[in-house]
Amino acid sequence: MVTAMKRCGPLRLALALAGTAMLASSAARPCTTFLATHAGQPVFGKNYDYSENAGLVTSNPRGLQKTALALSASDSPAVWTSKYGSLTFNQYGVEMPNAGLNEKGLVVEIMRLDSSQYPEPDSRPSVNELQWIQRALDLFATVAELAQDAPLLRVSQVYARVHYLACDSSADCAVFEYIDGQLVITRAPDMPAKALANNTYAASATYLAGFTGFGGAADMPTSTSSLDRFVRASMLAKTTAGTSIPDSAFAILDSVSQSNTVWSIVYALKDGKVHFRTKAVPKVKSVELATFSFACGARKILDIDTDSTGDLGARFVEYTPAANQALLGKTMATMASELPTGALDLVAAYPDTCKCASGAGSGGAQGGGGAGGDSPASAGCSCAMGDPSRFGLGAIAMGLALARKLRRRRRS
Repeated sequence: MVTAMKRCGPLRLALALAGTAMLASSAARPCTTFLATHAGQPVFGKNYDYSENAGLVTSNPRGLQKTALALSASDSPAVWTSKYGSLTFNQYGVEMPNAGLNEKGLVVEIMRLDSSQYPEPDSRPSVNELQWIQRALDLFATVAELAQDAPLLRVSQVYARVHYLACDSSADCAVFEYIDGQLVITRAPDMPAKALANNTYAASATYLAGFTGFGGAADMPTSTSSLDRFVRASMLAKTTAGTSIPDSAFAILDSVSQSNTVWSIVYALKDGKVHFRTKAVPKVKSVELATFSFACGARKILDIDTDSTGDLGARFVEYTPAANQALLGKTMATMASELPTGALDLVAAYPDTCKCASGAGSGGAQGGGGAGGDSPASAGCSCAMGDPSRFGLGAIAMGLALARKLRRRRRS
């Protein structure tokens, strides 16, 4: 039985053990993103390339008080209250999304970057690699706001080495990368193209400079390497302006797709509309953020592989912990036997750990205090957890051994 407790701290390490495996399995994902102007508005496209296709499309309400999952006792987990509703694509648990768009038109996407080096532990509040996305969507309306806040936060690495591309409804974009332990934010005018793949933005921009339309004379490349996908997406985004939504963006995604492209997502940032298709069900599905009330406590979900087409807003159902657990059962099936007993149950229960802020039930935006909405951990967080005694030293050792094993598997 899951019981409610006032202290969030005991949940940290237990969930981190599960998170180690969860994010480890998500590391090998060479993806491609871009921003283009189609039909008079900024349109963001993303191919998610990976071996696992299961996922949930999830609405995330305003007014939720949250405490980030912490990797170790030395971390100081970020605490915030969500100001904006969002729609996210979740593969490794609700509240830890792969990507998403909020109601203000901010989109955040993640891609693998093997050379990433995260900061050493310090006094800043921390989040893991995936919850960085949810916090950004919860708190910020623009790229400028996100860029101002990001240096105040530390990513505490669970496993994956990643970087992010964020864009907003004004077509402002920024790349967020961790290079040599330091956060590097690249914004216009230092962005010759609003795109990202699996090399650093600096290396990608240098390579792009050799191609037609960006200072060079080379024709569009055709390989599926990270640099060539970056160039192809950049060139096509520049030449397809003024065309239709979402067909033009899907055409660009087709040009950079690979055999393991499992999701293709198109975000219309001003319309607040998301179009997506999957390898399992290639029909184009759509949903508008205006479909959802985003009132605190109102969370809905949709299986990303729903076999339908058109606007699926009416097909979303109420969120349940069982649905989250079923998702984790699919995406973590190959490693479930190696996890500490009860770890998956705790990750599945995480979305219910923090409750609505006072006055948030009406759906009004509620912000937290401090920079970026961070506030003291005592600000009313109510954590639901099972018996933490099962996560003793033996479980810690198991978790660390699993992390090492998965890293060896990744390198082999």
